[in-house]
Amino acid sequence: MLAFIGSLSLPELLRLCALVALTVGLIFWRAPRYPSERTEAMKLQTTAQRARDIQLIRAARRELNLSEHAYRDLMKSVTGQRSARDLNDNQLHRFIECLKKIVSRPKHVDQDDSHDPLYTEARALWHTLALAGQVDQDTDDAFNAYVKLEVGTDHWRLLNDHQRIAMVERLKGWVRRSELS
Repeated sequence: MLAFIGSLSLPELLRLCALVALTVGLIFWRAPRYPSERTEAMKLQTTAQRARDIQLIRAARRELNLSEHAYRDLMKSVTGQRSARDLNDNQLHRFIECLKKIVSRPKHVDQDDSHDPLYTEARALWHTLALAGQVDQDTDDAFNAYVKLEVGTDHWRLLNDHQRIAMVERLKGWVRRSELS
């Protein structure tokens, strides 16, 4: 063994020592059980990530124009805490996901869909299906019931652009299939 080590060049010897040290370190290393056992690097990384998460929460709060009271009530209902400082990592991420869902919802719901070209096209396709006898009722309520069945959203107005395009394509496919039969 000593002959082998003696035949190594200095860079090879240093690599071997580093490999042995790494292997021994992995064998004896254990995950910290308590927060007090965290290393300083882990604390700094966690603190920096936590600060970014709290900035993300504040940005979402500004975008939603939430009052202090509404913001704290929402946080309490999602996490059980009224202050972001008191949240653990899981609660913090759960609250961020909740805010992302709220922010991604449509902000303004028009009462009139007639100006939406996709709605006009979808209703024309629905009317074509009604004339072909594929649907029983040619009404907005029946159309919105179909939207709810297909997408799970109560009304056409609440669909995002991707969902609207997908609905129009589904209706076009249905019309094509009904013309073949």
